[in-house]
This record gives sequence, structure tokens and C-alpha cells, in this order.
Amino acid sequence: MKMSMVLIIISLMISVGMCAAIQVDQKHIFAGEQFTATFVIDAPLREGEIVFNFVGQEKVVNIPEMEKGTYTTKITFTAPNKPGTYEITSKEASTSVIVEKPMITVTDVKMDPYAINPGETSQLVFSIRNVGDFSVYNVKAKVNIVGSSDRYEFNKEWMPLFEIMEPGAELTRRIDITSKQSASGLERIELTISYEYDGEVHTINKYAEIQVGGFPLVEVIILIIVLIVVGRFVLTRVIG
Repeated sequence: MKMSMVLIIISLMISVGMCAAIQVDQKHIFAGEQFTATFVIDAPLREGEIVFNFVGQEKVVNIPEMEKGTYTTKITFTAPNKPGTYEITSKEASTSVIVEKPMITVTDVKMDPYAINPGETSQLVFSIRNVGDFSVYNVKAKVNIVGSSDRYEFNKEWMPLFEIMEPGAELTRRIDITSKQSASGLERIELTISYEYDGEVHTINKYAEIQVGGFPLVEVIILIIVLIVVGRFVLTRVIG
């Protein structure tokens, strides 16, 4: 079906004398969710870059040198949180994107506790709610720690949340994340929520941070400021 869509796009470009086009892949794009768009461009092509912009997101597509044929690639964007009509733009091609009100909301994403020592366990906490008017299916969650997963122990598989999530249904979930002795520093925890609606798979990405060992830089700065203020106050009283 998608291949047929691409062929139709290519045929339209040739018939109207265009050399490039971009089209959104999904039927529904909900606020705050990821989506993909297919970009196609006809040869002859010189090696170079094409830059696409979408509500502050800049995506660079590397174009190979081609004498004939058609170059096709997919680009991932994140829809804004506010419904409305937006534009994917570049010098070569552009298209409108209709963003619908959210079907699922994921809120209160945090690590509890935020700061731990190596070898200790924290929990990724989040709440999910169906704020739409229709049921969604196969709702599941997955956790990732980009570039540092081997320094932590946690469930790296998809975790089922709802088989059928009806309108108004909600859930708060806690997922254990244990740091190994080798873990240290500030880490970014990625939470991905996946669900199905109207025959399509939709995804939502949220993030939380965890501090392992030592004091976070912000807390160090605050502590220094507090010590300076207290020191000046004490010094003033002594001199006075």
C-alpha cells in the first residue's frame, strides 16, 4: 500500500514537471507524538544535503549522487502539543501537516528518587490517560537509557499496559531502574509509549533525568550561593 503511494507521488511529480515531493505517512497525527514523512526526489542528483524544517525542528537529508532513478527516504518529526495546521518546508519540497488533539497523554514523568548512589534503585514514574473520544489498543511502554543501558538493570522489553484502553481510562505506573556500581553522573531516561488506533501504530516519547553519585551541578551552584550569602551575613554580624 505504501509502495503504491510512493509510486503515485512519483508519477504526479513527473506529470506536473516537479522533481521532488514530501508526504506525511500517517492518516492521523496527534499532538505531541512522533510521525514520519516520505521524501522522494528524481535523478539526476548531485551529492549534497537538503534541510527540512518543522516547527523549530531541523532535519538534514543526505542526498547521494545519482544519474537515474528516484531517491526515497523517511524523515521523523515530533508534532507540536497544540493542534492546528503546520508546514514541513525546504527549498525542494513542502507539505501541510494537520495536527489533531491528543488521544493519549503521558504526564508526571520523573525519577523517584531523583538522586541515588551506585548500586541503589530508583523508579521511573509516569501517568497515562486516554483523553480522546475513542478506544485505543495494545498500549505498551518501553524504557531506554541512551548510551548507558549496560550500566543499569531494568526491563528492556515492551511492557503491556492496556489491551484495550477506553476513553477516560488512566493508569500510574512505576518501573524499577537499578544502577550498577559502574554508574555515575547525570543520565537521561527515555520512556516510549506505543498504541494502535485506526490501523496505525502511534508513539509518544517522554524523558526524565536521574543523578547517580555526587551532587548535580545545579545543586552544587545553589549550595555555593547559600554558603556565600550565609558567610556574608555572619561576617556582617561579627564586624557590626
